[in-house]
Amino acid sequence: MINLGSGTDRLRLLFKQAGTLFTGNIFAGVLGLVAFLLTARHLGAENFGALALITTYAVIVDKLINFQSWQTLIKFGAGMVPETIGSLSLSRLVSFCLMADLISAVAAAAMGFFLVQFVGVLLGWSETVLAGARWFCLVVLFNVTGAATGLLRIAGLYRLLAAHLVLANACRLVGVAVGIALGAGMTWFLWVYGLSMLLGYAVIMFGGLSIARRWELGLVTSTYSYFKQYLSFLVWTNLSSVLTVPVKHFDVMVVGAVLSEAAAGQFKVIRQVGQLLGQISSPLYQAVYPFLSRDVGEGKAQSGIRLARDSGYLVVVLAVPLGLMVSVPGIWWIPSVLGESYTGLVAPLVVFSVLSALSLGAGVVHPLFLSLGFARETVIILLCTTPVYLWLLWYLTGVMGLMGVVLAFGIEFFSVVAIKLLIIQRWGNRGARVG
Repeated sequence: MINLGSGTDRLRLLFKQAGTLFTGNIFAGVLGLVAFLLTARHLGAENFGALALITTYAVIVDKLINFQSWQTLIKFGAGMVPETIGSLSLSRLVSFCLMADLISAVAAAAMGFFLVQFVGVLLGWSETVLAGARWFCLVVLFNVTGAATGLLRIAGLYRLLAAHLVLANACRLVGVAVGIALGAGMTWFLWVYGLSMLLGYAVIMFGGLSIARRWELGLVTSTYSYFKQYLSFLVWTNLSSVLTVPVKHFDVMVVGAVLSEAAAGQFKVIRQVGQLLGQISSPLYQAVYPFLSRDVGEGKAQSGIRLARDSGYLVVVLAVPLGLMVSVPGIWWIPSVLGESYTGLVAPLVVFSVLSALSLGAGVVHPLFLSLGFARETVIILLCTTPVYLWLLWYLTGVMGLMGVVLAFGIEFFSVVAIKLLIIQRWGNRGARVG
């Protein structure tokens, strides 16, 4: 079995794994940010806004329909990792997750392709955006990486998880540089972004297949009575993932509809800086989830709660200074790197960076909440808060512009975290005191 350790050794292993992902993610994030900024400068605000809408549409379709099966695999598979090879139970679980990946990928690509005309007309997209969005849905068809991702995380192969991002973004940067040298238009950059995503998927699938071969896992069919426990968790976690899509991705679409395609491109720059900050917290969340799931499974939930709390404090300490270091100097680097058309980003960028940094620390509540088994409660919370967020997003964007988008994000995120903390506290008070 993969040894998750205990006490000091366990904490050291957690931060070693998170550190591996952090190093790779930061490197990949820098490569991606450079490619992003070069693309924005080369295409200009209008064309880059069109590119942002196309790629965002594909991401939204993927997140709405494509099951996040890795969560189910880690939740139930962390305790199944075989002492000896050829575990039938783990083979059945992996087979179930892979089946879910394949079905949802096909459904997502098909639905995205056929709905693009309706969505585009509703949001007032140009014909260029409509045609690009149809083509980019093909990328969604190949995202069947959920089961492979879960296997890699359970096996602790975080180097490969980090390496796939570095490789994909390095190839994207090369493609962007070539496109700029050739004076290429938006179509070139769509190909570059799409192919780099496919390359990342291929690396993950190769890694997952390697683990499956090492552990001699095969494709095994099971009856409904066997996998219904997994299906229930998969459905609830997928619903919660679907309900987070508006918060994570609708903002760019709303900015394009309420303001303009150029404004959507401008806000995409702000979002990209937030994603760079996320390279601090994302590795920790990915590494900590197997620990939390195992703690809960072994009846040591309080240990997991303390681990999540301490991890969140560390993320805030790291993220807030970094956010200020990136955003405040935007007064100088935004006009010089991106051009004068992006100068209005500075104030919303600073506020968004601070809010993002704080949210990254508080965000460790999400894997903790899921590991405690509150998948259904997550859906209920999001059903209540997401409509309010969408109304705030639309209203504040119309009234305050990009700053309104930033404020809507902050209000929604911290409201959800506060509700989850109250539920965890009540749960802890019924059993053992939260420490």
